[in-house]
Amino acid sequence: MHTAGKVFLGLGGAVAVFGIVMMIMGGSAIGDSFDVENDNAFEGTSGQFYTDGSEDFVIYIKDDIDCTSVTVTITNDDTGEDHFVADEDCNKAAEEDPVGFRSIGLLDWNYDRPGNYTVTASEKIYLVSLWDELGGLAGGFFQALSGAGMIACGACFLLLGGILALVLNDPKEATQMQTPPTEGYSKD
Repeated sequence: MHTAGKVFLGLGGAVAVFGIVMMIMGGSAIGDSFDVENDNAFEGTSGQFYTDGSEDFVIYIKDDIDCTSVTVTITNDDTGEDHFVADEDCNKAAEEDPVGFRSIGLLDWNYDRPGNYTVTASEKIYLVSLWDELGGLAGGFFQALSGAGMIACGACFLLLGGILALVLNDPKEATQMQTPPTEGYSKD
């Protein structure tokens, strides 16, 4: 097998394996992009939280709670306006909801007023930044996509290495033939 073929086969195998690992890790990151209980801006039934107005928030409850009985108000301390917008059908099982939680609404998209907000809820709620949630999903998706690209690149290297291994031959040492001097031959 030619040296170039060996190099391309080895490189292709390594790149393909690394791509598979990246794709698996990216797929795993999509499912575990954020943790509602640890990655929230607010958690509880009452209290305050501050926002600079640049983030959008999704409100979650545990999925074993009857969402139709939950009442929530999220009031801007400066204006007194309630900015909680409830889902029209909170009982629908949303595929994008994290395991163990259910989305019941969001902080009004037009709230964009920085400041303190007072939260009052009949059940424990979790305010999670939508952009943190989507960022985790996007990061996992692009990592998985990169892994798929690396697998394709590795496959190309493997194909090229296989072709080179079949077509090219190792150079053989030049064979020298020595002939005995012939009698009767003179230069003159």
